[in-house]
Amino acid sequence: MGAHDLQEFIEKFCPNACLNVDLGHSAWRKQINGRNAFNHIETLYLVIDAESCLHRLYGGSYTDWVCGGQWNQMYHFIKCFCMAAERSNIEFTIFFNGALEKQRITEWTKNQNKLKENIRKIINHTYKRGTPPPKVWFTPPPCITHCIRTAFIACGVQVCQSIKDHHREIIAYCRGNAFHGILGQSGDYVAFDPPRYFSSQLLKLSRYSYCISTVQFQLDVLSKHLSLPAHHFPLLVTLLGNHILRPEEVAAFLMGLVNPTSDDTTTETSINKLVLPEVSKIVPAVADYINKLSTPTDLDSVAKVVFKRCSKNFADKTKRLKESVHYYQSATRNGGRFMESLKEQSTSAVNSNSESHEKEDLVEISSLNTSGSMSSGSEIPTVQENSVLDENCDDVKAIDAIDALALKLENKLLLDKVETPTEEKIIKKFHSKQERTPPSPIEENPIPSNSSMDKSYNEIVTPPLPKLPDKVIDVTLKRHKMSLMHPYVYQTLTQGEIKLDVSLEDDSNQSIPPLAHIFRPIRQHIYGILFSISSIMRTTNQVRPIIIKEWCGARNKTTWTPELVPPLPFDDWQVPALTSLWFGTEAVDKNRRMRAFLSCLHSDTPSMLNPHFVPHHTLVLCCLLRYLIRFPSSCVLHRHEIDAFLATSVSVLLFDPYEEKEAPHLTPRGIELASMFMRGVDMVLFANSACGEPIPAKYAAPWMYFDGRVFQHKLYLSLQEGANLVQLCDGKANHVARVERMRQAILEGCSVPVSVTQSLPPLNMGPRPQMTHFSKVSAHQARFYSPINRPRGPTTMGSWPANKNPRYHNPEVQGRAGSSGSFSIRPLFPAHSSGRGRGTTMSSQ
Repeated sequence: MGAHDLQEFIEKFCPNACLNVDLGHSAWRKQINGRNAFNHIETLYLVIDAESCLHRLYGGSYTDWVCGGQWNQMYHFIKCFCMAAERSNIEFTIFFNGALEKQRITEWTKNQNKLKENIRKIINHTYKRGTPPPKVWFTPPPCITHCIRTAFIACGVQVCQSIKDHHREIIAYCRGNAFHGILGQSGDYVAFDPPRYFSSQLLKLSRYSYCISTVQFQLDVLSKHLSLPAHHFPLLVTLLGNHILRPEEVAAFLMGLVNPTSDDTTTETSINKLVLPEVSKIVPAVADYINKLSTPTDLDSVAKVVFKRCSKNFADKTKRLKESVHYYQSATRNGGRFMESLKEQSTSAVNSNSESHEKEDLVEISSLNTSGSMSSGSEIPTVQENSVLDENCDDVKAIDAIDALALKLENKLLLDKVETPTEEKIIKKFHSKQERTPPSPIEENPIPSNSSMDKSYNEIVTPPLPKLPDKVIDVTLKRHKMSLMHPYVYQTLTQGEIKLDVSLEDDSNQSIPPLAHIFRPIRQHIYGILFSISSIMRTTNQVRPIIIKEWCGARNKTTWTPELVPPLPFDDWQVPALTSLWFGTEAVDKNRRMRAFLSCLHSDTPSMLNPHFVPHHTLVLCCLLRYLIRFPSSCVLHRHEIDAFLATSVSVLLFDPYEEKEAPHLTPRGIELASMFMRGVDMVLFANSACGEPIPAKYAAPWMYFDGRVFQHKLYLSLQEGANLVQLCDGKANHVARVERMRQAILEGCSVPVSVTQSLPPLNMGPRPQMTHFSKVSAHQARFYSPINRPRGPTTMGSWPANKNPRYHNPEVQGRAGSSGSFSIRPLFPAHSSGRGRGTTMSSQ
């Protein structure tokens, strides 16, 4: 049950409300004197809820998603999609979910449990058949959101990211900028009553005719089918259940509507066994109940009927029922008029809120203009600034502006109703809790998936986050809204919580630790950078306790609970304060940005910044492989698997998206390695954003160095008897040399366990290029190389200039001209510059 039931009802049981349309042609025809005529619109503006159609934007649920993702093919699909939109005179704004949405944690955990069940089926299918699974088990590959976001930015499409409430901000953006419709897939949009509502999951692109087609949900037809006026849709969705009034709390009421003759015992038994009526019966029954109400606006009378079988927390449930109805009404077409009486109260509430980390609640979503560009002003608009409307605006724009203003006023009012305890009380409660329980993952206080979740969730108390400079918050908020920064940065700085989606991993495989634990040290160092732990310790010698909540479904974990993770500083050097790291313009600041990034990945070595050994576009790949090799608790990667990753990065098939690649034989370990790698890429991009973007986006794009299907093919070849590096590189000597150089850079200073080595037959390929700036190969590292791969020529470190640190001075490593990237993204921070040396920022040009 829930709001998604209404969406399912429209798609399956109300076919007349579903109209197949071509967005560039038939969607905007209208009847004039009985004839079809074009509605004269210069450009069609639409907002796409990207979270509801990741599989469509990826390319249509290709079966190769289980291999790790064909990112180059996805990038070319998005390019074709943008070209088709431009040809059809359509302008899209892509909205990604960058909000933590604490109020939807229960809904998120249910979705994650469904994905875990699909993953279990996928693993079993791979064990038995070794073929790609059916499309119905589609599980988004890790980092798919970042890949799609980067591809759209590269194609020049406006991309935004939500801050607090994803669905509400999408409808506010649509109305505030006078857009013509929304592409989404949620019952919430039905209650919001958008100008036009299209299906995002049925979005299709014809590559031959370059036509974009989908299904339009005609809400007026739905209103006639249910005999329910559209302004009662908010109450309809509320009684079906949502994130405010949960489906479990209205289940008894719905059962009574469908089966009026059933007694309380039968109803309770059906609810406990999850035997609920079908959607085709629930939605019409609720609509018929609302129609029979004499005064549907009397929510107190409605609450007495809905909760008559519940004697506990009646007042609280009644309050949340009103909040739920008001949540939808305030975002509807005429909902802004209900908020006029609250303007004075909310204005005083805004003025009383002086905390810098709450400035995101003052952000006006509609501050983006109609064309989608961000206002050039650096200050955040306030309520009073946005309350003045242009006298020359027409009625439609005025109503839309009022709606957007009302939405923000309501959000602010609801926020200020929550009483926040003082900092001293929180710290005192945290220390008293620490005496009873250690700061390890909270297994003894699970978060249930029922109505008592809020109470249990609030009992998990963490120390308050330190106050950050206003400049840091402003820049983070602005970059987050424009989707130019990893969403974890904003969530960590403002709320101290992040959510980690499940990944393709085999719970029964003990050779690879849980992915959430493998990359936790990276995140801990990132938290230390964001909260300037090293700088505070250097100045005050004491740090106030900081704890970050990480929501993740660990292996063999039945309940979803946040794990408490503290930040960690670096042992070998002290990172400067965040303001200096992000906004410093001196050469030393550029060095520190790159060094902080490399230190997070345990890759702070000179060879990583030598483009002769590590090309620009493979820096993320090499740093990630080095981190996995040095993972302390277990042996994560084997020698042939590293060769498969490196051979994939130099393969010619990587840059040919339309090449018909042979379907690889899949293994559970192969798909788990690909999932682990892409999860690591996501964490690397998180570190890149936290350190001030030392690596431009075009060099960090996964399609520059990885393709899941090519990797599975290379991995399969590496497992064959007599396989060698030459076969993995398709017999090309220059590719073999590139792989050897990258591997030597990855293994510099590492002690590789003997158990992961695997010998390859020798091959005479002639002398290798001399390596002048590498330390002597260790004994463990020498075992890792076969005779073909052992370094030749000089292996001693060259002499360094006097009074120069060899780690940060290499006169032979200079900035190199642009790589093979086909696009550029403007620098995120003013301190960026060109050049590639130790610690400098790579050019994005």
